[in-house]
Amino acid sequence: VTGIPKSLQHHVTNITRQRSDDIKLEVRQRAEEIRLEVGRQLNKRCVWEIKNASALKHMPKDESIQSPVVHMCGHAFHVEFFPNGVGSSGAGCSFICLPGSCELAGKVKF
Repeated sequence: VTGIPKSLQHHVTNITRQRSDDIKLEVRQRAEEIRLEVGRQLNKRCVWEIKNASALKHMPKDESIQSPVVHMCGHAFHVEFFPNGVGSSGAGCSFICLPGSCELAGKVKF
């Protein structure tokens, strides 16, 4: 750098500093995106509020509704809810299913 004119040295220094600041900003933004995604993937809880739930009592047995996709413990799920049960379910019983390939155990709280 010492072999080039001072004005060019200042220009190179300013461009390098600006590019460095741009890269730092980009890294910070990407780090925040990654932090948010990791938090979403490691979530251990989901809440699904069913609108117009009173209409579900008229659904036939073996008919279900599905939640939007939820991410828990690094896996994508949807909750499948059979408001009037399945197959041999007794009267007044419901059935909830978390279809997928994950072998994690979970519990449902109403």
